[in-house]
This record gives sequence, C-alpha cells and structure tokens, in this order.
Amino acid sequence: MIEFDMSQNFGTANAYTDGSFRDGIVGIGVVFEFDGKSEEMAFRIESQELAVHRNVSGEIYAVMYAVFYAYKVKVKRLRVFHDYSGLAHWVSGEWKTKTNLTRLYKSFVEHFSNNVEIEFVKVDAHKGDVLNNLADKLAKEALEGNVFAPYFEEFAEFVNKLRK
Repeated sequence: MIEFDMSQNFGTANAYTDGSFRDGIVGIGVVFEFDGKSEEMAFRIESQELAVHRNVSGEIYAVMYAVFYAYKVKVKRLRVFHDYSGLAHWVSGEWKTKTNLTRLYKSFVEHFSNNVEIEFVKVDAHKGDVLNNLADKLAKEALEGNVFAPYFEEFAEFVNKLRK
C-alpha cells in the first residue's frame, strides 16, 4: 500500500479503472497514482444482481472503489480515467440512472464529491494507454482470484449501507 502522511490532505491523484466479467463473476481493476507512486488494486464480486450488468458492474465498482480509496488517503482531487462513457454521464445527469446499480453509483459518487473533487477523463479502450490496459489486466486477473484492495471491507460495508 502507498504510504501517505494521513495527517494532511493531498493534491491530485489519478485512478485508472476497469471492469471485467466472466461466468457470473465481476472483476475490478484500479491503478492509483499519486506523487510519483502507483498502486495496483483488484477485487472480485460474485453477485447475481451485478452479473445482470456484466462488465458494466465492474466499471462502476472500479470507480466507486477508486473514489473511496482517494477519500481514505485524503486526496483532494481525483482524476478518474475510464473507457466506458456512461461512468461520467450518469454522474453528470446526461444519462438517466434507470437501474438500482446506476442509482447506487451516482449516489455514491455524489456523497464523496463533498470531500474529493472528481474529474472524469475518457480514454479509448485497448488503444495503447498503458495504465488503462493495466487496469483492464488487473480486472481480468481478479476473476482468477488475484485480489488486493486496501480498505475493501470498509468500502463494502459503506456500499451495503448506501444500498438500503
């Protein structure tokens, strides 16, 4: 885990996010960059509710986790690099949140935007962006059980409370 001085707030961090799906399992990959350091994070979720949305569930959960992680390490501004345009459109209101998952996502991001300024940056999928490709690889590896995600239990607990 990146070592931060938790007594102070930090400037801008970048998070490259991606999701994957196979056989009812959602894989999540995040590459978090700050102050010349980077950390790779990945986890998986087995859920019938999320499986309906396939890899979009992973895309959504990757952004939510990146935002939560930024909050936990006291980053003031987070640039989220993503390859699925809906992630920005649901938050901005350009797209309607028609499902429980997209409503949860928008509520989650809005909640943390009081503490972390969030900017969405669209990148092309599989077009040579090294860190986006790494996030994609991490999401796929998470499907195989290769997982590492600091604060995951706290993240999952918060998501479950918000869902109710």
